[in-house]
Amino acid sequence: EINRAGQVYASVFTQDLTLSPEMRDFFAKLHGQIVTTPTPAKSHTQKPLRIVVGDTSLENFITNNWQYNLGIFDKKSQRKAYTSEIITKISEFTQTENPAGEITQEAAQAVAQLLHNKGTQHLYVTGEEDLWSVGAILLLPLGSFVYYGQPQKGMCECLITEDLKESCFEALTQK
Repeated sequence: EINRAGQVYASVFTQDLTLSPEMRDFFAKLHGQIVTTPTPAKSHTQKPLRIVVGDTSLENFITNNWQYNLGIFDKKSQRKAYTSEIITKISEFTQTENPAGEITQEAAQAVAQLLHNKGTQHLYVTGEEDLWSVGAILLLPLGSFVYYGQPQKGMCECLITEDLKESCFEALTQK
C-alpha cells in the first residue's frame, strides 16, 4: 500500500486521472508475461489475490474454473461491443463508470471496496475497463496477480512486486 518513501499508492486516485500520450505509451507495453494458464498458488494455504481485467480474459477464467477474486468487464473486446454468453450469466455485480483514457476516483473506490469483500466479485464498467489493470496493480498487495488481455498476443499475467508498483505509480504521477 505504501512505498519505501512513505508515499501511499492509492493517493494517485484522489481525483480522476486522464492519461497523457506518454502515459498511454507506457501502459501499452507489456508489464508481465504472456501465459496460457494462471500461476498456481505455492501452497493450498497461500492464495494470492487475483484480479482479471477484460471480457475475454474473464471469460477464459470462468470457462476454465480458474479462481479469481475480482473480475472487471465492460462488455467490449478491443473497444467493440462484445456479447458473451458466459459474461451475460454474471448476475451479481457492482457497476461503475470509467470513460476511455481515464481512471476515475469512483472506479478506484469501487475496486478497493470489492477487494475487501469475501468470495468472487465482479465489476461492470460503463465506458472502458482497460486501464484497470494499472489501478489494480497499485491497489493489490505484493504477491497478488493481475491478468488482462494483450491484443494479438494472449493473456498477460502481472505478479505484483515493488518494482512494478513503483513504475506504474511514477508513470501516473509524472508531470
